[in-house]
Amino acid sequence: MVQDLELLEEEIGGLDDQLDISEEQLEAVQEIIADPLLFISNVLQIQNKLGQLVPLVFNEPQMRLYQEIKRQKDLGMPVRIIILKARQMGFSTATAGLFYHQTVTNTNTNTMIIAHKADASTNIFNKNKLFFEKSPVFLQPMRKASNAKELIFENPTAKASEKRARPGLRSKIVIETAMNKEAARSWTLQNVHISELAFWPYPAETLLSVQQAVPNQPGTCIIIESTANGVGGTFYEEWLRAERGESAYVPLFFPWFEMKEYTMPVPDDFSADDDEKELQERFHLSNGQLVWRRWCIQTNCGGSLDKFHQEYPATPHEAFIASGRPVFDTKLIDAAMQKSPLPIDEGRVVRQQGFATFRKMYKGYLKVWEWPVDGEEYVIGIDVAKGLENGDYSVMEVFSHRTFKQVAEWHGHIAPDLLGVEADLLGRFYNLALIVPEANNHGISTIDELRRRHYPRLYRRRTVNKVTNRTIEEYGFMTSEKSKALMIDNLGAFLRQGATRIKSREALDECLTYVLDAKGRANAQEGCYDDRVIACALALYAIKERSKTGHKVEEKPIKLLYATTSKTGY
Repeated sequence: MVQDLELLEEEIGGLDDQLDISEEQLEAVQEIIADPLLFISNVLQIQNKLGQLVPLVFNEPQMRLYQEIKRQKDLGMPVRIIILKARQMGFSTATAGLFYHQTVTNTNTNTMIIAHKADASTNIFNKNKLFFEKSPVFLQPMRKASNAKELIFENPTAKASEKRARPGLRSKIVIETAMNKEAARSWTLQNVHISELAFWPYPAETLLSVQQAVPNQPGTCIIIESTANGVGGTFYEEWLRAERGESAYVPLFFPWFEMKEYTMPVPDDFSADDDEKELQERFHLSNGQLVWRRWCIQTNCGGSLDKFHQEYPATPHEAFIASGRPVFDTKLIDAAMQKSPLPIDEGRVVRQQGFATFRKMYKGYLKVWEWPVDGEEYVIGIDVAKGLENGDYSVMEVFSHRTFKQVAEWHGHIAPDLLGVEADLLGRFYNLALIVPEANNHGISTIDELRRRHYPRLYRRRTVNKVTNRTIEEYGFMTSEKSKALMIDNLGAFLRQGATRIKSREALDECLTYVLDAKGRANAQEGCYDDRVIACALALYAIKERSKTGHKVEEKPIKLLYATTSKTGY
């Protein structure tokens, strides 16, 4: 930041003599330069929706963005933000204003704007040109070039041989389009504005190129802002990663009703229908906002509620409209998500002095909502993945047999045999819980490890040998087309009876994107996961099966691997 008077006088070209600016006035200018909000609201101008030139004064959503940027800067962090938003909330303009201020008040600062198509990039870039042209002359840094693709803030007349020549800021603002997969490949950038990532033609390749150009250091800033474009794709995946805390980006969601202008006069005969009353109660909406919503659905969205949800979402999941038919009741799940509590602790279960003991860890595999209670019986459903770093996750969902409530969730990438080690520990921690692993594919390795460790309560299924006509018992739950339909139907009934008994927001989110495809098969929507769905379904199906038949479908107690007097010990 240009904060010392000598440097300030140099950058404005000695105009204190030409324009008769006093030292006190220079100090006032310095104060404006030092404060982004003062600078933006007092110096920058934009065209409003009526085409009038007006000062850029942040609305409430824009202000929330600024506060998050300031928070990360104050913590000495590189600023990384991903924004999911309703349409026309002004984030492109706010980001342009913040980055313009950063660029014209600092030396050697490179800012890049990248939008999904050329006219969108140009539109944002033209805002920067207007900022410069309408700024007071003593707040216009020296400009070497201003063309269709760049604003270069350097001395236009200085030559390399002129040692005393003032170089200017040596900062610049440039534009690119997402059509260029190699955008920013040869740059070193301090600020990047990524606009409408959901609509980029090559999002993964271009985003990778851009991110490599920005050092992971304080003083740098990447802002990704986009409306949604269906489920799946790079923006959707990046948003979910940010929500899960698996990336450096902080997710900011802005629902349509945060825009104060999205309201209309209320007709005398207005009456809210049942859905509108529910929305009004849930989000504290005014009748004027409901009137605007009706108008927008009919006029802007062609009468399509799904289109309105995508363009003007009230919740993140509304924005990402699934292309398939949801398997579960999305309204009930969404209501449960609003009430989903944070876990009381996070870490992992370890073996310590012969006992399974919880150890608190930052971003541990295990999230806990309820600690094990003496005398309580628990069931653990396990969905086993390959364990690849970028593949599906392995999940263990822990439920109380008595209350049907989810009490813990284990989630991570791990080899199937090592998952057996974790399952053994988790099961012992939760009072020797009944463990229900899938017996398909990689689940066999997890089952083998549990048996090697002599875990005493492992789910067994009964099958009939077609040759001998004898009933036999085998370990684990074998998922077939028929058995999968049964356990998913059971999960659907469970959710209808009380979705709030599932505490994990992530598990509920997976339920929202669990859909029927064109052939009527239930799977995760493309780009989404269903590991938590399957693990929950396994646990709850086992509980129902045992409750219905009274038959304890589990391994008979066997000798523990280690002598102990504790049910959670070894």
